[in-house]
Formats: sequence, structure tokens, C-alpha cells
Amino acid sequence: MYREVKGGHPKGVGRAWIGVALASLGWGVASPLVRIIMDRGATAAGVIAVRLAIVTAVVGLVALGLGIRPSRQAWKVGMLIGVPRIAGTPLFMISALAYVGASFQSVILTFIPALTSALAWIFLKERLSRRQVTGLLVGLIGIIVLIAGGDSGIADGSGNTVIGGTLGILGVVSGAGSAVLMRNFAPRFETRSLAVPMFVSGGVVAVIASPLAAGSPNLAGLDRFSWIVLIGLALGSSLLPFLATLFSSRYLPASQVAITGYAAPLTSILLGVILVGERVTVPLVVGGGLAIIGMALVSKRATPAAARAMEEDPAIPA
Repeated sequence: MYREVKGGHPKGVGRAWIGVALASLGWGVASPLVRIIMDRGATAAGVIAVRLAIVTAVVGLVALGLGIRPSRQAWKVGMLIGVPRIAGTPLFMISALAYVGASFQSVILTFIPALTSALAWIFLKERLSRRQVTGLLVGLIGIIVLIAGGDSGIADGSGNTVIGGTLGILGVVSGAGSAVLMRNFAPRFETRSLAVPMFVSGGVVAVIASPLAAGSPNLAGLDRFSWIVLIGLALGSSLLPFLATLFSSRYLPASQVAITGYAAPLTSILLGVILVGERVTVPLVVGGGLAIIGMALVSKRATPAAARAMEEDPAIPA
């Protein structure tokens, strides 16, 4: 999985760690920046439609330029994985930001690798250790504490943790379920031949479904700053993390690449407080702490599906 130089460090390990840092930063800034432009009048539907339209266009142009021609079977499998992963997860997650803060949502996101492990154990018969089971339970308790606390973390005190938490959990289920599908089918295809139909099909569905799921896009009301942020989110929080983790996984083991799953939420919480003025509440500290501890236990001996989810995750969590 990674290139190891005998008696020394893996070749390219320095650049691989840069990739891990870039992926953590890219995913970490997503929720706070989405929160900022939504506070400036952008709707969840507008954010989803613009980001995924840009990503889909870029991926399509790159595929044409490189002459990538996925097979009919690759398109079928890519759509099966891409619709819930590229469209479903961000639809739920960005919609959740209308009800909860970026810090709240980031804690929910930490559960994706853990649920991936559990679903892989159920459907792919992959081994789940006692340590992982304990981690799942601890993480679940943390999420329950967070939602039951009733404080969304939004600066003005508005929001609804039940609605926001439910949407976030649906996003987690969508992301974890599609990760298991990817683990089952991805080894049969080249990465780029599967990535193109995943992004294109998921992007098209998201653009079409976002007005139905999250209301009017209201693109006419976006100012120049919001457009710049949206373009930056599409390129820096969608394509960049996927490419960076894909590169890093060539040189680093899954346990090290998986650091992005914990660094990104911590980045989101910190930036949520600094940039958006979100409150650090007791439920956030207790629930978030339990969730991160639980996910650390789960990834201590990551199953192949969980490792694959962290290494080749093209999802757009927020």
C-alpha cells in the first residue's frame, strides 16, 4: 500500500505528510466557510448546487483532456457509489448547517469511519475487534450527548439540534454506506475510471436535487465574496482533499492517513469559534471529546473498509 525504503523512511514521506496536512485543512475549513456564506444570505441549495457544479465541470474537463473513457460497467458502479457519496452526503450535511454550527456538525462527521467499520462487519464479513466495538459505543454516546444537549453552538443561539443532528446522521449513513459499496466494487476498477462517473453522476444528481431538498438556490443574492468562497470550497475542500489523500496513501499506512479524520473536525471547531463566533458549550466539549476518543479506538486497528474510506474518500462532507 505504501512504498517503504528499507532501513529508512518511505520514499516521498515528506510530501505525503504535506498531503495529509492539506487534506485536513481542506476538509476542516469547509463547514466554517459554508456557515459564513450562509450567514451572508446563501441557501443550502445554492451552496450545494454551485460547489458540485464546479467540481463536476472540472472533473469532466480533466477526463476529456486525459482521454479517460470509463466502461459502461464502471458507469453503473460509479453511479451506485457516487449518488449517495457525492450527492447524498453533502445534501444532508450542508442542510444540517441551517440548524447547527460548524463545530457541532464536525463532531457528527467523525462517526463516518466508525460506521463504515460496523457496516463492513455486517455486510462484508470483515473483522471487528472488541476495541472497535467499544469505540463505536463511546462515539455513539458522545453524539447522543451532543444532540441531547440542545445547544446548536450557533452564535445567536438559534438552531435546532434534533433536526440538525438527524440530518447530520443521515449524511453519516450515506457516507458510510457508500464507503462499503466502494470497498466492495473499487478493487475491480482503476481509480480514475471509477472516480469520473462517481463525481459526474453525483454532481448532476446533487445539482438537480438540491432545490427539492433544501429550497431555492437563490444564486442571484450571492455577492462577489460568496462566489469566491464557493469556488474555493469546490476546489480546495472537495478535489484537493481527495487527490491529497489518494497521493498520501501511496507512501503512508492507513492509520497515518486516517489522521485527517480527526484533524479536520478539530480544525472546524477552532475556525468555527474564531471565524463565526460559535460558542464552545459543555455538550460540545463532552460529546465531542467522547466522539473523537471513540473514533480513535475504532481506527486503532482499522478494518480494510474503514482504511479505504479514509484513503480514497472523495466525499464532500460539508
